[in-house]
Amino acid sequence: MKSEQEIDNQVKEAEFRLQEQAVDQAFEHLRKNDKEIKRLKALAETALFEDNKESYIYAIGKLRVLYKQPELSNEVLEMQYRTTRQTIIDMIKEQSTIK
Repeated sequence: MKSEQEIDNQVKEAEFRLQEQAVDQAFEHLRKNDKEIKRLKALAETALFEDNKESYIYAIGKLRVLYKQPELSNEVLEMQYRTTRQTIIDMIKEQSTIK
């Protein structure tokens, strides 16, 4: 019969192997989708500068799916778009007043 210590060690080893496997699978998923992730990031960035809310919401929504993050409602994505865009505008205004 195994001691409690041996069982604890086996459980810890199994947890460690599962964690390593999960990390490997996550990296493989990101590597496999690397081009699409780069495309969507560029699309979101361009959409912010070109004031294209629909394109931004589409890109962020798809990125969240690829990153396996919870889906957000369009209202939340629209708020994210507005606040991010306003932050960029404020930064540009601040830089133009400094020069």
